[in-house]
Amino acid sequence: MRHEALLLTLVMAGGSVAVWLLAPSIAHWFLSDRYHLSAALMTAAIVSGILKVVSAFTLAMVVAVAQEGDLRVLSVISWASAGLSIIAAFVAAQWGLVGVLYGIAVGWLMRGVLAAWLAIPHLRQGANAAPVSAPTGDTLASHEQARL
Repeated sequence: MRHEALLLTLVMAGGSVAVWLLAPSIAHWFLSDRYHLSAALMTAAIVSGILKVVSAFTLAMVVAVAQEGDLRVLSVISWASAGLSIIAAFVAAQWGLVGVLYGIAVGWLMRGVLAAWLAIPHLRQGANAAPVSAPTGDTLASHEQARL
């Protein structure tokens, strides 16, 4: 998981820099200078995007390692975070699109943190377990014979 998290962090950092550098030119080309991408708007979009990816990563961790009961809790967390995003976006709408993006990011943050909270005990438990070696051909054949 650490390797995957590091890889994800590097990709998000590179993607964020690319968005920061390329988005104004792309917006200028596509939108003919009708809209200005302010630094505040770009920052809000990048922060919201990063939190969405982190939320998806922690959600995938839970799905991979959790028990059935944890998956029910994850479902409730996901719905609650969606509701929180909607409420926070409406509350923050007074600050325009930047506020709406940060309001949505609150929900991603909540889901990411709570999903990580669900996954960490399972990951710790797995880290303490003895490593399992891959079965060899002989082992597979003996299991097959025992099953018959």
